[in-house]
Amino acid sequence: MKIYIDTEFIEAPNHLELISIGMVKPTGDTYYAISSEFDPNRASDWVKENVIQLLETDIERKTVAVIKEDIVAFIGYMIPQFWAYFASFDWVLIQWMYGGMSKLPYNFPMYCRDLKQEIDRLQFPPEYFPENKNKHHALSDAHWNRALHLKLMEYERKAGTGM
Repeated sequence: MKIYIDTEFIEAPNHLELISIGMVKPTGDTYYAISSEFDPNRASDWVKENVIQLLETDIERKTVAVIKEDIVAFIGYMIPQFWAYFASFDWVLIQWMYGGMSKLPYNFPMYCRDLKQEIDRLQFPPEYFPENKNKHHALSDAHWNRALHLKLMEYERKAGTGM
């Protein structure tokens, strides 16, 4: 089962701090959470302006422990195939939330597939990218990742048929 993911985070040397996370299944089912544990004072001005300032105020924030439990419940017992755009930080952050790669839930793979690498592999033209009207919102970006992956698969199918 494919799970399209995105996180928003505070980044500093040797430090990643979850702000929000979005996940989308192929069925359209979603998971979205905002952490109650991030320190906005550690964020760069860019993150404050483009991520934190735009967070919904009517969504109850959750601890990372609750978010971890929610993610396991959202994914269930299926073996997920995680996909993200520029996945490195997203995947490291998710692994850190669980205490490291070796402590991921038993059914999680130890890696995430990267849509940017697929773009490069397929030489996918930027003009074919889907529109994302709400960049740097974790759930919106997870939806965008799903839409992008669908376009990439269609592009590869057409290329394989000589179109």
